Amino acid sequence: DITYPTRFPMLIILAKLKRFIMNVIHPNLFILGAAKSGTTTLADALRQHSSIFLPLIKEPTFFSSDFSYNQGLDWYLSKSYTNSESYLYRCDASPSYLYFSKKVASRIKSDISNKGLKFILVKCGLDEETPRPPIEEVKVSRFNDFI
Repeated sequence: DITYPTRFPMLIILAKLKRFIMNVIHPNLFILGAAKSGTTTLADALRQHSSIFLPLIKEPTFFSSDFSYNQGLDWYLSKSYTNSESYLYRCDASPSYLYFSKKVASRIKSDISNKGLKFILVKCGLDEETPRPPIEEVKVSRFNDFI
């Protein structure tokens, strides 16, 4: 029989183990980009790589949606990243993160360990002569300030 000191009841140990496991399976790769900038094409290409996991729903929008965020981190991870432990990268490709960058960056910083996080910013023009309007450059650079 394993005995635990009374100040560390089994429930506390299980809660710590759950937090450790959930921290291991959090997303560590984020694709940021404006609508129609190619994030879906990039996500589809990355999905074919054996080291990259993408949830069935490409755009979980957890960090930008107040409704989803209020469901809690455990809800998000269990809904989107179940069985992703063996992958080197777990990707969240939610374009809305770019538009709500201050809120999203703050939430990612507070909820996910920043060790090993990667961000891919998809930015493209329609062609060289008719470039798409800039994607609020200030927001993109400010996103990096918060992470």
